[in-house]
Amino acid sequence: MRKLVVVLMMILMGTSSAFADENSRTMEILEKIEAANSSVKTIQGRFLHGRISRDGTHEALEGMLYVGSGNMAMHYDKSDQEIFMIQDDRIHMRRKGKARDINLKIIRPMQSLKTTLLYSMQGKVASLAKFQPSYAVTAVENGGDIVIEFRSMKKGKMGYEVIRNTYDARSYLIKRMEMVEFNGNSNIYTISSLSVDKHIPQKMFDIDLYQ
Repeated sequence: MRKLVVVLMMILMGTSSAFADENSRTMEILEKIEAANSSVKTIQGRFLHGRISRDGTHEALEGMLYVGSGNMAMHYDKSDQEIFMIQDDRIHMRRKGKARDINLKIIRPMQSLKTTLLYSMQGKVASLAKFQPSYAVTAVENGGDIVIEFRSMKKGKMGYEVIRNTYDARSYLIKRMEMVEFNGNSNIYTISSLSVDKHIPQKMFDIDLYQ
């Protein structure tokens, strides 16, 4: 019996050590990506936005992505119908011609969406892991990509069950972002033709110009 207890303790200690090593390696990767992006001031490039509903309906839209300090804008090619903008404490979105303006100081749950999008696009994945403590984080190096997955440890009715970001293993810049909602709907953003630290006119982030 004593031998069995000792064996079980050794197994548990070994499992705990393996988890600790895995978590340490994951955090090391997150910090490496964040450090590589720390000097980047602006990002711009093309995006392909895939919307997949839980009933299998698929929609694909394209446009230009602009990311600055605390600001983000997705100007769809059909901007009269589709646009998504983050400017300080505001989010403005237009979908199929219907617009919505959100004050983050009033509707605080949307602050999580702002932080998740900005931190993901800016490569601040170590900070995102701290911001989302209820998510289990894994990091997998797959050829020329690094895939960071945030998976909720709690079930919910609103919000995101999985956030899966793909970064280039050489430049550490964002390549793809997938957001899967608890209701089964998902949004996939594939980023291409990225350029960093190029001047972005402030008007690209000015919500008042696009209302």
